[in-house]
Amino acid sequence: FDNPPVSGKAASFIVEIDLDTGGSIAWPATVKFNGDITPAIAVGKTALFMFVTDDGGARYRGACLANYVD
Repeated sequence: FDNPPVSGKAASFIVEIDLDTGGSIAWPATVKFNGDITPAIAVGKTALFMFVTDDGGARYRGACLANYVD
């Protein structure tokens, strides 16, 4: 993830992923999901990943809404 704001300023963004054929996503080490568990998404489904940082990009908190029908 590039160009986060300086520490003390919050920024967020959403990534939509359509998983058509399987595989996995390699998130940067700075991404932390709830419970330290990376959400799984199913083949043929769409997932929305939301991220927020307020420390200059040292940590991104991530959340997922998974398995929407395409």
